[in-house]
Amino acid sequence: MSTHELYVCEGGGAGNLRPLSWTRPVFDLRCGVNSLLDKIIAAYGVRSCYLGVRPYLAELAAAGRPLSAVNRLPPAGALVINGRTLWNPALAAAIPLEGPEGIYISGRTIIAARLDAGTLANLDPLQPLSGLPDHLPVMERPAEVITHPWELVQKNGPRLLADSRHFGNLGLHEGQVHPAATLMNRAGISLGSGAIIGAGVVLNAEAGPIMIAEGVIIEPNAVLEGPLYIGGRSLVRAGARLYGGTSIGETCKVGGEISHTIIHGHSNKQHDGFLGHAYLGEWVNLGAGTTNSDLKNDYGTVKMSISGGEPVDTGEMFAGSIIGDHTKTGIGTLLNTGAVLGVGCNLYGGGLLPNYVPSFSWGSSGRFTTYRMDKFIAVAATVMARRDLSMTPAIEKMLREVADLTAPERSSYTSTG
Repeated sequence: MSTHELYVCEGGGAGNLRPLSWTRPVFDLRCGVNSLLDKIIAAYGVRSCYLGVRPYLAELAAAGRPLSAVNRLPPAGALVINGRTLWNPALAAAIPLEGPEGIYISGRTIIAARLDAGTLANLDPLQPLSGLPDHLPVMERPAEVITHPWELVQKNGPRLLADSRHFGNLGLHEGQVHPAATLMNRAGISLGSGAIIGAGVVLNAEAGPIMIAEGVIIEPNAVLEGPLYIGGRSLVRAGARLYGGTSIGETCKVGGEISHTIIHGHSNKQHDGFLGHAYLGEWVNLGAGTTNSDLKNDYGTVKMSISGGEPVDTGEMFAGSIIGDHTKTGIGTLLNTGAVLGVGCNLYGGGLLPNYVPSFSWGSSGRFTTYRMDKFIAVAATVMARRDLSMTPAIEKMLREVADLTAPERSSYTSTG
């Protein structure tokens, strides 16, 4: 019988994962097939766990995972895990749920601590990995810890390969495949029930697996290359080109050219235009012809700004865009290498946007105002209803909180749109 519960906390560092972390706990970010939290739960074979999140996200975290207790320490002992860590079964075996008290580190980062009830009772539920007793043994366990958004994109291809070994469905084709479609390396392709593969579609799994979930529709003449994941009930438009290292979440609509990109879920990039080495949050809509650059002309490393601060060198030659939830772009919008667009923006007018756009901005090419909150909420509710989902009071409360938290970034705006 287990004496230690699983407690997953944000582990600090949420500020460096903005704008994606404004609207979700860091462990709900995607990399590979699913979220960081999903990987932790699967690695330990549990159905639920305790969660520690920032207070304004607590109500949504509890609603999204009703079997989990939020911001409440277990009455018995716990294995406390830093939710920014990319977990896998091997790491779970190296840090088992049961055992004596101890702290596990990777480099200088605490990734987990196994704590008895007495130790746990003296810790902050939101930051239980801070202030740990000095007498506990410290053990090194190499792990991948996410510190910035572009790292999720960089690691997405390898993580898709790793996840495919636990996905369990490779070679199982439950959907409908048109006789004129081409499947290359059929053993590396999985098709969920109700998936439809149209005429002229090419699924090329020779360089990595292609995992297509239930109800996905791939329209004619699309070309998909692995490693690739497409979430349930998503739509891939005719003639689309989806290249390796890409994960598409649930109920998305995608088209044009997409490479090495994560689209979190419920987002649209239906039209022509290139999206590469990017991470899109939920409820994003990119207008026709929206294109990002992911490579500088001098082939140097790309810098990105987090929350409008001093740009950080990603160390990567390829880095596209990071786009927060509920942001929309108009037709012909151009995004420079390393562009960061905040939460809840309405951006239009074509041309090249600045490399950093604060959350809840309205406008184009440096001429911005603040997006009126009543108008934003109305649009967001309409968009969600199109996916048969509701703007609940908890979601609206969270979005208004994020608008207040990000207000200093818009201090130079003189009007509202």
